[in-house]
Amino acid sequence: MIFCDEMWNSVDVYGSPAEIERFKATCFDPVPVYRQNCQDSELDEEAIVMVGLVGSRIDTWNFRQRATKSAGHYRFAFDTLMWFPTREFERIAEAFPSLAFDCDCIADNDRSMGFGWYNPPEGGDPFRDDYDVPPNYWNASPNKRDPMAELRYQALVAELKQKFCIR
Repeated sequence: MIFCDEMWNSVDVYGSPAEIERFKATCFDPVPVYRQNCQDSELDEEAIVMVGLVGSRIDTWNFRQRATKSAGHYRFAFDTLMWFPTREFERIAEAFPSLAFDCDCIADNDRSMGFGWYNPPEGGDPFRDDYDVPPNYWNASPNKRDPMAELRYQALVAELKQKFCIR
């Protein structure tokens, strides 16, 4: 098996705004992080570190929050070494059972990808990270699922957005 250097990860969280805020307060640490480069250490003042539960840390970098139109929908992305932090997300999902986590990842060398849900809503597929990247993925419209599964997924996301659409 050929491993990648980085896994690019993105997560959409759906649920009550109060529970999303509790998740953010519990699992993100907005402290400055020093990154080692070839010359010396430099301070990345914008960094937010993702922490697991019970004091564990998820080794991430390049954390970014993405704008959403609803307080009941939170979106973020981050990079990790070689794989998606599945064990940590299993624990996070267990600690936040009322939140639905829609996760995606793709290896920087296109050797594998993953997608699916932690705490899947009815009709949602559980997260798996062992899919092949479809041929021509980056040049075509990037649908990971077959057309019918993609339609079901889009309908499920629309239903969640409507349910938690709190502005």
